[in-house]
Amino acid sequence: MRILVSTALLATLLLPVHADQALPNGGVLRNSPLNQLLALQAGAVCDALIARVPTDDTTAIQAALDAASIGDVVHLPRARQCYVTKLTIPPGVTLDLNGAIPDNAGGSNYAVTTATVPGLVLERSGTVTLSAGSGLRNGLILAAQQRTKMSLPAATAVGWSGDCITAAAPTGRVGTQDYRASDGYRVENVLCIGQARALVSQAGSRLSINKLWFDVNPGGGNAAVTVSGSGDTTILRGIHGWPFATSALTGHGLRRTGTGILLSGQNDDTHLDDALFINFDIGADFQGTGNVDVGSLWTDTAVIIPGTRGVRFGPNTSQVLIKTLWSFHAEIGIVSEASPGNHNLVSQGFVTDARASAISISGGNFSFGRILTRSLKDNVPALTVAAGSFVNGLLIDENTTAGAPVIVAPRTTTDQFAGLRVVSPYRAPGTPTFAGSPMTSPVVSAADPLRLPTSGEGFTVSGRPTFGSIAGGYHDRRIRLRFTGAGHVFPGNILLAGNPASRVVSPNTLMELRYDADLGKWVETFFRP
Repeated sequence: MRILVSTALLATLLLPVHADQALPNGGVLRNSPLNQLLALQAGAVCDALIARVPTDDTTAIQAALDAASIGDVVHLPRARQCYVTKLTIPPGVTLDLNGAIPDNAGGSNYAVTTATVPGLVLERSGTVTLSAGSGLRNGLILAAQQRTKMSLPAATAVGWSGDCITAAAPTGRVGTQDYRASDGYRVENVLCIGQARALVSQAGSRLSINKLWFDVNPGGGNAAVTVSGSGDTTILRGIHGWPFATSALTGHGLRRTGTGILLSGQNDDTHLDDALFINFDIGADFQGTGNVDVGSLWTDTAVIIPGTRGVRFGPNTSQVLIKTLWSFHAEIGIVSEASPGNHNLVSQGFVTDARASAISISGGNFSFGRILTRSLKDNVPALTVAAGSFVNGLLIDENTTAGAPVIVAPRTTTDQFAGLRVVSPYRAPGTPTFAGSPMTSPVVSAADPLRLPTSGEGFTVSGRPTFGSIAGGYHDRRIRLRFTGAGHVFPGNILLAGNPASRVVSPNTLMELRYDADLGKWVETFFRP
């Protein structure tokens, strides 16, 4: 590490560095050579812990950052809070706040004292801007309004504003040599309290965020953390939105509005893990994004109000894989509003206390290994599905409520549920699995060969059938064909029972067949003229 200093300061810097140094306004700078270097070079005071109106250290700290070389780490004085209006961390430079995130054990322990937590006191009109390859680590960033830092507990979070951390906006035109983005920045062990948003990042790649905690209030339509257009192995680990600030009115965590995390744009090869979002209207929102790998995701909206969602998959969102998901107290736990052909997945999920539906699929296809639903309000379904969306997986419906666990929309076809298994051990005996609009069989046009969708069992054959082969056979697939017109079915890759020259069919004729993979043929198992 190399810090450039002026000749005038050289003699001062050669003084012994083992004794504490007195600073203006009664502050004391502890005996760290690097801390003394920062204070002597840039004149940082960092008295926000003890001063009613803290000294503005923006110019001093920014000067130290600007004087640092690529690879340098600039440390703030230990055990101190420094008031700044804004900061920009240059490319390749790391700012160490010289503190740590205070522990929050959870449960009813909302209140966390920030009075003695080292770090920055940041004016709400400003932000800490990260450049390419820069870093920010180890401490608190506490909001201030006109040089008065926020105090806790607070009555509400309504007035919280500003952005805690912002990645520098890209410059130049995409695809040209002059294009520059905030690639490769790093955030580690940082807590933001009192702002509207914790992190806003656009178009950066190879990002590394490890343990970013926050208590912020983005407001409706905004997100506490927004990552847009990332790629090339971006890592987001230990992202916790949690009520550190207790309410002076209720003693509980302050209610937030808006979204915990928003991943938008093409976030190829983005990894999110150990993510926790409490008290937000929407826990995690995936919009127009794809190829995102999520490890552990926990959402709890805390207060069941209309519009709350645990996880939402928006239009043009595909190939988002969540390995383990918990969703508590949302009006709807999991929502898929994806576009036709989009496909998203949850390996293991737990959804409880939903008040409209545990899972709602209004667009796109959705697969899961196993999802358990519990504590649903009376007559609330575990799953609702719109026409055109395919759903696959094991749904364990541990609810005693009245009504069917699955509600289907008009024009829903049976093949949409070919891969769905529903287990409802506690509903009343005789309760049907499906309710809502009647399901119909998908329609296939009579042609030779008869081309079937890749999933489903029952199909309606429209038109005048005259075919001798059926495409779409695999393994031990079984199908049921109902005909609307008169015609013939001939033996081609079809083994008709009794080996007739053809099978005469008419409207409402029913034929069932099983595919024999060894023979490569369909075997007729049932026929009703």
